[in-house]
Amino acid sequence: MNDLESIPITLIIAWASLLSPWSAKAHSLLVITYTVARVLHTVSYANSLQPHRAIAWFVGVLSMLLLGVNGVVGVALAN
Repeated sequence: MNDLESIPITLIIAWASLLSPWSAKAHSLLVITYTVARVLHTVSYANSLQPHRAIAWFVGVLSMLLLGVNGVVGVALAN
């Protein structure tokens, strides 16, 4: 249940920004970073590890936000 908090919205953001990313390399790196962060978050959650869980959560959220920025900048600069 814990993984349902951000994975669906991040998938939507990643798919949307894939249509016109400002940087395709940044998009790939951010998707990989998000995936690794969520796996680490799940492992940390299962083992009650703090602050590892909080750090993994923050890296995941930051990756999600940067994916959105990458997509928005890509659309803005497409002119």
